[in-house]
Amino acid sequence: MGTTSGVELCQLLRDKTSVCLYCTAIVEGRGLAKGEVGMASIDLKHPLLTLSQFADNQTYTKLMTRLNILQPIEVR
Repeated sequence: MGTTSGVELCQLLRDKTSVCLYCTAIVEGRGLAKGEVGMASIDLKHPLLTLSQFADNQTYTKLMTRLNILQPIEVR
């Protein structure tokens, strides 16, 4: 059985119900973790919390892609 990410699940729910409302928090690594990004997103309409950590470049391409997919109502 395959796994479904929080974003994929929300997109499935979005097709059947209302739009997801994400609130997202972002942290950037320092020191040895420089270049790492941590992100927590919670959907306020459905009980769904997504935590992720990934390596990104100086222009934050991966982060911007994830934010464009989620389209959060608030970013901290």
